[in-house]
Amino acid sequence: MILSGACIIFFFESLKELPALETSGFTHLYTCSDSDYVTNVPSDVCSEETWSVMYSFYFTIVTLGTVGYGDNAPKTVMSRFLVILFILLGVLLFSNEIENLIRLYQLRQIGNPPYAPKFQHSKHLLIAGNPTFAQLTAILREILHEDHIDSATKLFSKMRVPLHIVIFVERDAKCVKELVQKLQTDSIFAARVTFVAGDVTRMDDLERAHASSSISVLIVSDKHAIDSEMEDSVNVMRVLAIRRHCGPKVRCLALILRAESVCHMLAAGLHPDDVICEHVIKMGALAQSTLAPGMSTLLANLASSLSESVAQPSGSNNESKCVVDVPPSDRNAKTLASTFAEEYFYGITKEIYQIRLSSRFCDLTFAQATANIFKESQGHVILIAVTVNRRDSDEFQEDGCVLLSPGNDLTISEWSECFVIAEDMASISKFGVNVPETFNIQGIPPSPERTIDHHNDNIPFIGLWTPTTLKTVELVRSKSSLSEPFRPLMVLSNPCLICSNSFAIEQISGEIGHGTNQ
Repeated sequence: MILSGACIIFFFESLKELPALETSGFTHLYTCSDSDYVTNVPSDVCSEETWSVMYSFYFTIVTLGTVGYGDNAPKTVMSRFLVILFILLGVLLFSNEIENLIRLYQLRQIGNPPYAPKFQHSKHLLIAGNPTFAQLTAILREILHEDHIDSATKLFSKMRVPLHIVIFVERDAKCVKELVQKLQTDSIFAARVTFVAGDVTRMDDLERAHASSSISVLIVSDKHAIDSEMEDSVNVMRVLAIRRHCGPKVRCLALILRAESVCHMLAAGLHPDDVICEHVIKMGALAQSTLAPGMSTLLANLASSLSESVAQPSGSNNESKCVVDVPPSDRNAKTLASTFAEEYFYGITKEIYQIRLSSRFCDLTFAQATANIFKESQGHVILIAVTVNRRDSDEFQEDGCVLLSPGNDLTISEWSECFVIAEDMASISKFGVNVPETFNIQGIPPSPERTIDHHNDNIPFIGLWTPTTLKTVELVRSKSSLSEPFRPLMVLSNPCLICSNSFAIEQISGEIGHGTNQ
C-alpha cells in the first residue's frame, strides 16, 4: 500500500497542477510583489504562493495526524487530497492495531488466555467457585496424586494422557494471587494446571474454559466465608449457569456450607450424590467420633492419598547415643508405641477405591470373596462394600445401594462394583482383584445412567453416609434373593458418596479432631 501511494503521488507531482485547479481561488492564492493584494491567477509579478483554504485544510490534517509538517510537501491539490486520505486511513488502521496489541498484551497475562488442550484426546477437570488457596492446594494434591490412575486413559494406548486441571474463578477471588505466583514459579505445576479468569455466568467465559468438554465441574465454596448463606446462593447460580451451558452430560459437584442449601442444589439439577455439605459432614464425623474414638482420623486417612515414601517415620529419634537399662514395664510400653507407629504409618497410605470385581470371585459370598482377596493379597487389599442394583423396584428410587460388609448374606455377581481399601490401583491390579485393563471393555455391561427424580423429595440429609431405615432394609430383603437372616452393617443409598466426599472429608476432618484420637 505504501509503494502504491508513493507511485501515485509521484505521478501527480510529475504532471504538475491541473489547469482548472491552478486558477481556482479555493486551491491556490498568490501574492503580488508590488502590492499587498492576493490573486488566484499567477503572473510574473504575482508568483509567490500563499495560504489558501485547501492549503490550510491540508496543514490541519497533517498536524492533527501527528505526522508533523515536513519541508518536502506535495504541491498539487490531487496529491494533497491523496495524502489526506492516507493519513485518515493510517489513523484508523493504527487505532485498530493498537486495540489488537492491547488484546495480545492482555492475553500474555496469566488467566486471560483460553484453555487450549495440549493433546487431541486429553481430558480436563474444571474447578470453579470461590475457594481459598489452601482448599485449592488440598484438592489439587488429592486429584493429581500418583495413586490415582485413570484406567480409561491408558486402555489400548502406550502412553497415558495425564488429566489436566482448569481453575476457572474470577480475577478477584481469594486464591488468584497465590495461584498466579505458583504458576509463575513452578513449571511442573503449570504443566498440569491452567488458570482461566472469568465469570461462570458468562457464556463466552465458559467457552474459554471449555466447560462443555470437561469430564466434570467441581464448585467449591469458601469455607471461611462470613456470610455462608450468600456463598451458597452464589454457588446455586453457578450451578444453574453451568447446567444451562453444558447440559446434563457434564457431571457437576458442589461443596456447600449450609444444610438448608441442599434442596436448592437439588432443584438446580444436581444429583444427591453430587451435593456435599460441609456442615453435615462435620457434624456426622463428630458424632461418629463420640461413638468410636479415632473415627475422624480414620476417615481423614482413608479419604486422603499418601505415598509410602512420605509416610515413613523419621529415624532420627530412633538412634540413641547411650545405652540405658530400661525396666521391663517401660520396655513393653516403648515396644507397643513403636509397633503402633509402624502400623499407623502403614495404614495412612491406604485409600478407598471403586472397582469392578474380577469374574473369578463370581458366585462367592461376600465373606468368602473378602477372605480370598485378603489372603491372596497378603492384606494389601481389603474388600469392604459392594453395590447392589434395585432398578426393578418402583419404591426404591436409587439405581443401587452400597452394602457395607453384608457377610454371607450376599452372593457376588458378575461385574460387581465394589469398594476396596488399598494403597493404589497398581496394587489392586497386581493381585488380579479388579477387571484387567487389557480386557475388552465392550464386554463389560455399562453402568446405568443416573436419573434425577425429586418429586418425592423432602429436604434431604446428605452426610458421610445415609443410615438405613427399616423401610429400605425390608424393601431390599423383599426384592433380593438374599438368604436369611439379612444383617448388613450399613446401607449407603448413594453409591458414589464415598468418592465424591473424599476431598471434603480431608479438609473438614482436620477441624474436628484430626490427630487427637489416634
